[in-house]
Amino acid sequence: MNSPKDKSEVKPADRVKYKSTKLQTFEFRLLQTLQRLGVIGDANVRILVACSGGLDSVALLTALHQMASRGALQLEVAYTHHGPQSGHKHDSYRDRAASQVREMCAQMEVPFHLIKFTATAAVKELISEADMRLFRLGALRAQALESNCSWIALAHHADDLLETRLIRLIRGTGAQGIAAMREVSEGRDFRLLRPLLSERRAELMLYARARGLRWCEDPSNKDDSPLRNWIRNQWLPELEKKRPGGVTSLMRSLTNLAELGPLPGPLPGLALGSEQMMVEQIILREEYGLLGDMQRRQRIAGVFSALGLRDFTSGHVLEVQKRLASARKSHRFDVLGVEWLINAQQISATVRQRAST
Repeated sequence: MNSPKDKSEVKPADRVKYKSTKLQTFEFRLLQTLQRLGVIGDANVRILVACSGGLDSVALLTALHQMASRGALQLEVAYTHHGPQSGHKHDSYRDRAASQVREMCAQMEVPFHLIKFTATAAVKELISEADMRLFRLGALRAQALESNCSWIALAHHADDLLETRLIRLIRGTGAQGIAAMREVSEGRDFRLLRPLLSERRAELMLYARARGLRWCEDPSNKDDSPLRNWIRNQWLPELEKKRPGGVTSLMRSLTNLAELGPLPGPLPGLALGSEQMMVEQIILREEYGLLGDMQRRQRIAGVFSALGLRDFTSGHVLEVQKRLASARKSHRFDVLGVEWLINAQQISATVRQRAST
């Protein structure tokens, strides 16, 4: 737990106020994200929040509790004590973190669940980070089923997403690998929710300080042996020093690549004459309506690519997505020289191109 000299510890836990009469800006953005993802709307929605006691998950839990206190949803919390026990060097930290999360839940009057990993001494040193992730997810799934929670909320944020994408690039991934974590992932009997993927860690820090929250700093985060920690603690700060704003630009570029996806070649067109030809792409409205936000942007980007355009940006894709969100059964608009015609059954995108000679 934070020492008295740690600036992250703003005020004692017994003075933290988890309820307020007005949502803060960060909480309002989270509310909008939950509404966009279709999480809020059903008064009976139940979310199991995975809380480690660290900054990210404490901020997420606190913000979600602001909405739960207004009747927008119901919460339960799970702390996964995911390290080998019996004298492991980080056991005392994990025990303190579990106690703090338990205390938070008591103040919030939210059910708390402690999940402990058990392993024999013979295999403790063989447990990898990937093994632990699988264990945590399986344990959270089991608890969600027991608690009748249809959502499991994780506190991954934009900086986590950037680190994951960089790790995958280093290991040699394609466009699908760059997509990495998604806001909503469908499980067999639950859905994973990552509502903070658009939030930077610095924003979570500002929010936590404004709320006067306490959290625990995992001592293992200071060990630069794991690639993720080296990227976070060494490489990205050096990039920012060498090129101010470089981290934000890198984050934006990788997001664009992930959302636009691989670019297929243009499709054959319908000849209109010696000078022009028309190329058309069609999306069924029913099909489009079933897609998530990122999938819709990928579909729109695929249309631009199939029509032979190479100079479109994520801004053009977002503009089309915004206009397609209209409730009107039929309308038309133009973006980047592409004519979009929408009726009750389909979305048609056409472009007139000069015929090659």
